[in-house]
Amino acid sequence: MESLKDADAVLIGPGLSQEKGRKELVESLLESGCKTVIDADGLNLIKDNTEILKGKKIVITPHMGEMARLIQKDTAYVLEHCISIAKKFACDHDVTVVLKGSSTVIASPDKGTYVCCSPNPGMATAGSGDVLSGIIAGMIGQGYDLFESAILGVYIHSLAGGFAAEKFGEYSLMASDIIGMIPKSINSILQTAQIVEYKSAGV
Repeated sequence: MESLKDADAVLIGPGLSQEKGRKELVESLLESGCKTVIDADGLNLIKDNTEILKGKKIVITPHMGEMARLIQKDTAYVLEHCISIAKKFACDHDVTVVLKGSSTVIASPDKGTYVCCSPNPGMATAGSGDVLSGIIAGMIGQGYDLFESAILGVYIHSLAGGFAAEKFGEYSLMASDIIGMIPKSINSILQTAQIVEYKSAGV
């Protein structure tokens, strides 16, 4: 807890488990005031106390099943109403929501809602969501705000997954393959931005 004073961003949840003491750990981290990304068991541990999210600098990255537990609905309901649910949860709890699925919804309480529609079944591989939450935390650590970090993280992750699928195929895709394509993904975004900048300048 002492080291959090110097932290630019915190990611909690992947690999955490729900063993004794973990819930108290998550709650203590959230009370620290750090910019925090919550994923996986970090979300499962607060499903009965989502009010703790309010008034803090938080991005949550649930998949459809985790969101269903957070709002006490079944997964089919979340799948059918994913955009409205992400928007409502973001507004009700004052957090940035990244609701993961075949199309991922990024919702902010005050900056709008975006959907990343880049379906790639291979990205449902174990650990892919952990990679995404790590990228988002990395963006926050570089100084982007929470919503920018969420949008950038989802886009980088989506591109990296696409590049990995091209190289390895969807059926054999692993989370580590996505990680390996992050540099190519970022470089692709920077090159595209540079082209747009040149065109805007009349070059």
